[in-house]
Amino acid sequence: MEFAKKLKAMFSSASWYAKYLFVVGLIQIVIGIVLAVHMRMVVGGLVALGGIFILIIAVTWMVLWQKICKRWLKESAN
Repeated sequence: MEFAKKLKAMFSSASWYAKYLFVVGLIQIVIGIVLAVHMRMVVGGLVALGGIFILIIAVTWMVLWQKICKRWLKESAN
């Protein structure tokens, strides 16, 4: 439950670009799985793998953005 709250807070404070990358990564994973399983295409696995890399980039961006915002708040308070 605590993890879900942290994830929701991270996602709500993220930039629009990170949210866009996150959604694109999820869509690409779904398309890759459909290509790999339903249509039996080897390329589907590569598409899904690319989606996973996009998700990693998006989550990293969200975490870094949250840390930068916290630092800005601390510096502006001083």
